[in-house]
Amino acid sequence: LAQNRLLADQFVDVGVALNSGMYEVCGPQFDLRPGIRVNENALASRAEFVIGSEASPQVPDLQPGSACVHIENKSAVELLVRLEQATDRNDAITAADASRNPLFRKLFPKEVVKPESLVDLKNVYLLAIRHLGADDLIDQVGEIQVREYWSELKKHFPIDATGCEIVENSYDSMLVSFGFLDGLLETLNLIASLGPQEGIPIEECCFAINSGEIMIGSQTSQPVAFGKTVRNAMRMLSDGVPGSITLLSHVYNTIEQSPSAPAALLSSEFKRADVESSSDLVRLERLGQ
Repeated sequence: LAQNRLLADQFVDVGVALNSGMYEVCGPQFDLRPGIRVNENALASRAEFVIGSEASPQVPDLQPGSACVHIENKSAVELLVRLEQATDRNDAITAADASRNPLFRKLFPKEVVKPESLVDLKNVYLLAIRHLGADDLIDQVGEIQVREYWSELKKHFPIDATGCEIVENSYDSMLVSFGFLDGLLETLNLIASLGPQEGIPIEECCFAINSGEIMIGSQTSQPVAFGKTVRNAMRMLSDGVPGSITLLSHVYNTIEQSPSAPAALLSSEFKRADVESSSDLVRLERLGQ
């Protein structure tokens, strides 16, 4: 319905005619998609969204017809923001589906892409990080600032030097792949050495390590990883506690036997605990958490 670039501290008032349904404010630089519900019983005709260093005020339901949507950028960076109508996308056809459709292949023979060419397949060690206090931090400083905090944390990782790659990053989590064990061990050593810092507090994060094949593609111009290895890593995070590392037993044994193993992880600072839900998993919990 509308799209605008907003510099820091700029705002825009969008005048639109809305029908009953759901609408969203979104953009490529933030994950959350705050919504507007339009229904016949509502009385308001104006909604305000504040993106950046403070939480948006509560958005009321709007009545159908002419409305004003106020979008304000309180972050320190330029943002691209859009007002969109939320629609059911179950009838959408993906590139992979299209490539397998005989009629599509006949009508557009030069446009057909082999399914295995749609994504990059890699066999990696996968480190998943989740900030358990992400929602509270967003309420305090806004999602754009939280993304800046993640960018600062990325600087501690040996990107490219050892096959290390950020394959996905959202407001509350990050996925980092490693082509070699040494890169993972170097990163674990760096994480173990980080003290309290401004931004994403390491002591409020939980970690998971998995290994296997992942698929890397893109979604709305942002990198995204998927596959069984990714799903299992995220599942390993689901019941993690602050400061804990959950990993596959054989990966733990490999790390334990490596001369580059992080001394902190194998010291008395961490205790090893088996995970009740799976005999294949080991959890390392920092003492005193």
